[in-house]
Amino acid sequence: MNHPFVVKLHYAFQTSTRLFLIVDLLQGGELFYLLRKMKKFEEKLAKFYAAEILLALEYLHSKSIIYRDLKPQKTYSLCGTPEYIAPEVIMRKGYTQAADWFSFGSLIYDMLTGRPPFLSNNKSAMLKNLVTKPVPLPYYLSAEAKSLLNGLFKINPTERLGYKNGAE
Repeated sequence: MNHPFVVKLHYAFQTSTRLFLIVDLLQGGELFYLLRKMKKFEEKLAKFYAAEILLALEYLHSKSIIYRDLKPQKTYSLCGTPEYIAPEVIMRKGYTQAADWFSFGSLIYDMLTGRPPFLSNNKSAMLKNLVTKPVPLPYYLSAEAKSLLNGLFKINPTERLGYKNGAE
């Protein structure tokens, strides 16, 4: 991979209990750290980070890679983070790159509101709400942000923004 918004992997090796990935040092920390420090981003800052992430997704998709775990921090989960996962992944219907566009919407929502959509301590309820209810959009979001999020949060992946034309 060679893209300004995709971390470059230099080496990988493993022991009997661990996998090690040697990547570039990226000073400044994770997006998660900055987001939790600031609580939420002004729309202009969210647009900046969303644009970089959009370009990275476009690059990965051009290489036939579905990222499947877009979120602002690292994790130790096998694949997928409930707060950011697409409905078709939860329902085990098989999925395409459209799953990344739903997760992209979840990340934008988190940047703009300070929390992922449907966040709950009850993961079962959260996952059920994610596949059955529309995402609640706060009144303070701009019309443009609401339009973007509504397009990215379509339950049916074939109706989702990004399904037909990717990043365009």
